[in-house]
Amino acid sequence: MSKCSTVISFNYDVDLLSKWRNVIMEHQDPKHSEWVLEHLDLNAMTIDQMPFKIMPDELYEDVAKAVAPINVIKDEHCCSIERLKPNTKVELHIDHGMNFTAGPLVRKTNVLFNLSDRPCNIIHEDSKLNKSFHKGEILILDVTDTHGADNTDCDEWIDLFGLNLRMTYSDTIEYFKTL
Repeated sequence: MSKCSTVISFNYDVDLLSKWRNVIMEHQDPKHSEWVLEHLDLNAMTIDQMPFKIMPDELYEDVAKAVAPINVIKDEHCCSIERLKPNTKVELHIDHGMNFTAGPLVRKTNVLFNLSDRPCNIIHEDSKLNKSFHKGEILILDVTDTHGADNTDCDEWIDLFGLNLRMTYSDTIEYFKTL
């Protein structure tokens, strides 16, 4: 196990997660505009994240089904659509803005599901720890440690579905060993 990121082969339903991508990302349903708690459009990526407890039941149920046997708790967990822009690099950073101790989006670890046909390349301060993960794999990422992403060799967007289980990195790794 790496100290900051781990790739795991995991059978998830890409189509079911992708079904909600545009609704989450583009806020297309006007009667549910309050869903999205945060939208960030950064130099090299966009992030739209929201807690499950303010989502319609159908969205929550589809996500829970798509990532089973992961136990998604509606009143506690959050999700995100994170998109890496073509030919860009997300510089090394720590997700301080997520607030590691309190609030509805507290995040210490991000479980990322690759929805794209291209690999996602996660980078760390120590390049020996860099990881690539593909569709059919997940990346468990410690967002309290320095990380970034390198999409400079790709002229396509990389779409990721993020699942925030509100656990530390080591607790998330241990949890996945039980699945």
